[in-house]
Amino acid sequence: MTQLSSAPSALRQPPGSAAATPVRATPAVWIWAVVGVLGVVVALAANGPTPLKVGVLGVFGILVLGLCLAYEEIAWAALVFALSANGIKFSVAGLTLMPEHLAILLVAVHLLLTHSRAQGTRLAIGKTIGVGFGLLVVWWVMSFAISLLAALNPTQSIRLLVWVAANIVAAVLVCALRLPARALVRIGVATATVSAAIQLLGWLASSKSGALSLFTEQDYASGQFRLQGLGTEPNIAAAYLVAWLCVAYAASHFLPELLVWAYAALSGIAVYLTYTRVAWLMFAIVVILLALKRLRRNRFFPVFVVVAIAIGVFGVAQLLSLSSTAGSGAAALLARLHSLQNLDSGTGALRVSTALVAVQDLNASHAWLTGFGYNAYPQQHTTGVTSYATPYLGLLWLAVFYDSGILGGIPFIVGFLLLWAGTRRVGSTWFFISFALASTTTNVVWFAFAWVIGALFVRLSARSEDEAEHVSDAARLRAG
Repeated sequence: MTQLSSAPSALRQPPGSAAATPVRATPAVWIWAVVGVLGVVVALAANGPTPLKVGVLGVFGILVLGLCLAYEEIAWAALVFALSANGIKFSVAGLTLMPEHLAILLVAVHLLLTHSRAQGTRLAIGKTIGVGFGLLVVWWVMSFAISLLAALNPTQSIRLLVWVAANIVAAVLVCALRLPARALVRIGVATATVSAAIQLLGWLASSKSGALSLFTEQDYASGQFRLQGLGTEPNIAAAYLVAWLCVAYAASHFLPELLVWAYAALSGIAVYLTYTRVAWLMFAIVVILLALKRLRRNRFFPVFVVVAIAIGVFGVAQLLSLSSTAGSGAAALLARLHSLQNLDSGTGALRVSTALVAVQDLNASHAWLTGFGYNAYPQQHTTGVTSYATPYLGLLWLAVFYDSGILGGIPFIVGFLLLWAGTRRVGSTWFFISFALASTTTNVVWFAFAWVIGALFVRLSARSEDEAEHVSDAARLRAG
């Protein structure tokens, strides 16, 4: 077994020692944390004068900072919330950063400041997970080296690789947190529920005012306001929400019933409003599986099934009746469902054409071994395949070969499969499937939420050293 330590080796102490445990956040502290986060969000989303924004951000930012440094639960919740806010970007010393980068730094500083009063725990993870994570690091190293040697603009490539490096660090930090895995899941799903509610309120305010905001993007076909929450784009916002639904599904046996269904309801509405077809498909599958898992032993399960079917039939009938209204949400929904398999026009054709151009580049330059450097497609092409398209290769499974060739692409794919194999016993399969599908349209690895949730499944699948010793002792007693 591979050992991951949540404290320096000199500080690890045996079970039952006098080491102090981390200070736990009280309900009052949580209230202040929520107030602080809401203050930051309102300040960022407001259209008021810049000095006012700076003042509000300063006051509430200091409040959140202090709580994060003092309480591990708050630091973790702040990280989970920040993962949904990757649409907020700012520059520091010429490097574009997002709130998640600050949250990762906060978690790291918190661990450094509190390590002396924490009881260390070593996590025993399987070799499969250890090798899988190591291969992802190999992929990053190869991407970095090839970017230096082959990219037309190495600086541009390395800036994005800095993001990915921060994501890898975030995954390691999740494994180093001293909170139990189940506590991390409960806090994570609760925070994602708050994030979904804030995104819905932002979409509603934008829709009522008729003005685009940080929470919305206008659909190019129907003119409807698509929810993008605080994300970079609707696809990313939807991927974040579906990923946490996969966590809730895997952990539903120990999560509170109300929390599970509150998240499913709020995230379901939000995912629908993103008008992201892949997310619709994944959400529908996972929420049906969740319902079967939670309700099948209930004596009223047949009634639930009949009611669900009735609501579904009524909903489809309503959509069909409203679909004739141009520009309506129902028309936009049906148009997107109709084009789900359409690869001859629209975004489907755009993605296929871009992928074909990328393959042609690799063949023409004989670059299958090394690729062209990280995120090299916009460096090789200054315009997209159409006049309105940006030069962007969103198909991750081809992009890893375009960027780092076989030298980087094979380690990435094998590492991904090994991490899935090592965590599937705790229900990670649907998360990895959702990641694979989301990565057909956008480069999810740029953002930390996939790495953090993947590490959370590693935590769930790992057995602590103390637990392993307890099981071993129990086995010896039974044998005796």
